[in-house]
Amino acid sequence: AAVQAQGRERMRALMEPIAQRIDVVADWNDVVLPPLQLEMLQSMAAQIRNRPRISRLWAPRSTPADGPAALFLGERGTGKTLAAAVIASQLRRDLYRIDAADFFGSGGRGASRRFADVLKAVAGAAIVLLVDLPDDALLDRSDEGVELYLARARGLIALAGAMPVIFESRESSAVPQSFMRDMRFVVRFPHPSA
Repeated sequence: AAVQAQGRERMRALMEPIAQRIDVVADWNDVVLPPLQLEMLQSMAAQIRNRPRISRLWAPRSTPADGPAALFLGERGTGKTLAAAVIASQLRRDLYRIDAADFFGSGGRGASRRFADVLKAVAGAAIVLLVDLPDDALLDRSDEGVELYLARARGLIALAGAMPVIFESRESSAVPQSFMRDMRFVVRFPHPSA
């Protein structure tokens, strides 16, 4: 337990300058979703939790595949961040959020340097990373701009290893189908009143 606590403190020192740590105490009872979506989230948490054991049993000589990636789609206030917090809690990991516009955009050397800092910090990290895709992240961009954005997102997934990366977006029409196909899970969060 002491070694795990030391590791967590080291990770916090790396992550907190570049990401927002989200401390939410919640469990599955706090997540208000239709049964299908709730089951998908619980399945996601179980797969991530059991992945090391399954990898040891079934593929001891294989190299680790890309980390489990998910896309949460829904309007503000539908529980995307809460669901990510519950998954992190179930995995006994910290949850960190980054704004993709600060790291993935074509903002010149500054964005590239910040993106490199994120990649260095998350390599093999025992955290859950929540990546906020702003409403206009992929809208109103040139094809070249969209490709850069998606290439950086895919680079983050590839480097993450077993670390779950959850992308959240309010605009499902803004997310290209090719990127959705890269996700192991796509969960739509309906408005609670719907």
